[in-house]
Amino acid sequence: MTDQQRWDSLGAYGAPEASTPHLDQLAAAGVRFDAAYCNNPICTPSRASIMTGGELPDHGVMRLEDILPDDQVLLPEHLRGLGYRTALCGKLHVSRHRHEAVTRHPHDGFDVYAWCHEPAIHVDSPYNAYAQWLAQRDPEFLQRLRENGRGVGHFPYENHATRWTADAVMDFLREQDGEQPFFCYASIFDPHDPYDDYPEAFADRITRSRIRAPIRGPDDGCGDPAHVRTERAMNPLAPVPGCAEEVESMRRGYHASIALMDQEFGRILDCLEATGLAENTLVIFTSDHGDMLGDHDLMGKGAALYEPCVRVPLIMRWPGKIQGGLNLSAPTQLNDLAATICDAAGMTGCALGDAMPASKSLLPWLVGKARPPREEAVCAYRHTGYSRGEVGNQYVPVSSTMVRSGDFKLILYHDEQGGNLAAEGQLFDLRNDPDEICNLWADPAYTDRREALSQRILNWIESRERGLTRFATDMIPD
Repeated sequence: MTDQQRWDSLGAYGAPEASTPHLDQLAAAGVRFDAAYCNNPICTPSRASIMTGGELPDHGVMRLEDILPDDQVLLPEHLRGLGYRTALCGKLHVSRHRHEAVTRHPHDGFDVYAWCHEPAIHVDSPYNAYAQWLAQRDPEFLQRLRENGRGVGHFPYENHATRWTADAVMDFLREQDGEQPFFCYASIFDPHDPYDDYPEAFADRITRSRIRAPIRGPDDGCGDPAHVRTERAMNPLAPVPGCAEEVESMRRGYHASIALMDQEFGRILDCLEATGLAENTLVIFTSDHGDMLGDHDLMGKGAALYEPCVRVPLIMRWPGKIQGGLNLSAPTQLNDLAATICDAAGMTGCALGDAMPASKSLLPWLVGKARPPREEAVCAYRHTGYSRGEVGNQYVPVSSTMVRSGDFKLILYHDEQGGNLAAEGQLFDLRNDPDEICNLWADPAYTDRREALSQRILNWIESRERGLTRFATDMIPD
C-alpha cells in the first residue's frame, strides 16, 4: 500500500512518465481494477475504512484528526482469529498520527508492529521501527531528521523509509515456515508530499518530456462551484496557477518516488518467489487516495472530488485462484478489501456479515460465481485537511459527497449548518469527458441524470449518517 497515489500513475494504467515495471508485471499477471475509489480522500478516514471494512461514518472517523474508537476491530484481529500471523510494516494511520505515536489501538491485531507514520516526524516514538533501524545504521542521519524534519530533502537510498519497509517485509517473509498462514501490511509513506525526499538518482528514471502537463479547466474558473474555488484559494500546497516549472518539478519528484516504490515492491515480490510462498499468496496493491498534482489548479486532496483525488490503483494477483490478465471496469470501493481478504482467509459469509456488514467481498465476482458486488461507488468528504477556507469574513466548513455510477459521476457540495455557500454540484460524463472539464450540472439535457444521482447520494446519506451510533474523539492540533 502507498500513500496519496493517484490511479493514473502506473504504466499499467497508461502513465507515459511512469517507471513501474514490477507493478506493471503484477497487473499483467493479475487483475487490474479500473474504477476503484477510496471511501474518503483523506488518510485517516480512508484507512479506517480499509482496515475495518466500514463506510463513513460506520467506524466514527470522519476527519484527519479523529481517533478510531476503541470498540472498532481491525482486519488483522479477524485474521488472527483465523490462525494467521500478522505484521504491520510502515504506516497505519487509522487515528490521528499524534495519538498513534504514543498509543496502539487495542484491536489492531498485529503480532509484529513495525510502525512508522512518516519518516520525518515522531522519530522518538517508542513505536517508530524506522527510527530504531536508522539508529543502528546511521545515527547522524537520524539526528538530521530530528533537527530538520521534512526539510531534509533527498534521502540517501540506503536510509530511505521505503527501503526500510521492504527490508522489514522481507525479514518477516523469511521467518514464515509455510505452515501458518500470514498477513503482512506493507504500507509506505510515498509518494505523499514532500515531493523532494526521493534519492536523487531516481529522478533520472523519469523522462521530463513525458511528464504530462496538468489538466486545466475553464480559463476564468467561473464554471467551477464556489466550493472548488474555495479549495483552490486555501490549499497551502497549491503552486501559483500557470507556474509550469514548479508543477513539473513536483510531478517529477512524485513519479521518482513511485519509481523507488516500484523497485522496492519488486524486491518483496522476488522474495515471495525465493521463499516458495508466491503460489499460495494473495497479493493486493493499492493506495489510500490520490493527489491532484496541479490538475484543475489544485494540489493534494480535499473537497474537490475529481478523479485524480479519489480514484486509486488496485491490483490483485492470486495464482491458481484468480484468472490473470483481467481489466475490470465495474466500480469498487476500498472498504471492500477487508471482506475480500477475510473471505480468502476462510471466514464464512455469516461471520463476514456480522463483522463488517458494509464490506463486500470481491472474490465471488473474481472467480466468476457472481456479478460485481456494487453498481456504484461513493466517496464522502467531511470538512478536514486543506479545506479551511473563508468566504468574506465567514469561516466555511466545506463538505462533499460523490457517486460514480456507470459512465457518470456526480459531486454534491454542501456546507455544515450555518454555511455561507449554496448547495451546488458537478456532473461529468467520464466516457466522453475523462478529464472532467465539462460540468453538465446545469445542462437541461441532463436534468434527469442529475436528479437521479443526487437522489442516490441523499439515500446513501440517509442510510449511513442518520444511523450514526458513535463519534470519534477529536483532537484539534496545536
